[in-house]
Amino acid sequence: MSTGTAAINRKAQAVLAFGSRQITIRLGNDELELARRQAKAKGLKYQTYIKVLLHEALAQSGGGTPANRGLDVFHMSGSV
Repeated sequence: MSTGTAAINRKAQAVLAFGSRQITIRLGNDELELARRQAKAKGLKYQTYIKVLLHEALAQSGGGTPANRGLDVFHMSGSV
């Protein structure tokens, strides 16, 4: 596991430590396949990768998230 991947995994676990809830979301086949490929390239499970991407997008567009935990997958191990 690369250093960047390990850091993303640690940060994803930090999100879970603050509580989480299971949801169902429908994604287009193309978006899901792209997320799976990108996650695989980073050595992550695609669900974890999508969760981190969502967290980052919310933080960037809304001035942070509750208990802004500073996940920064967009600037780790290359661009998305």
